[in-house]
Amino acid sequence: MKENYFEFIDTKEKAYWLGVLYTEAYMETRNQKPYRLRIQIGNLEKLKIISKTCKKFDS
Repeated sequence: MKENYFEFIDTKEKAYWLGVLYTEAYMETRNQKPYRLRIQIGNLEKLKIISKTCKKFDS
C-alpha cells in the first residue's frame, strides 16, 4: 500500500476501511522510533480484505 493511500478519501471503500482502521487499530511509538499502526490478530480477515481493496485501487 502506498504511504499516502488514504490522503484523499475518494471512494466508498476507502472511507469504510479507514473507519475500520480508526476503530480497530491503534498507533504506538517506542524508543523514539516512528509510529507504528497496530491491529489485533483477531482482525486478520479484515486486514486481508483491506489489502485486496487497496491493491485494487492502488494501481
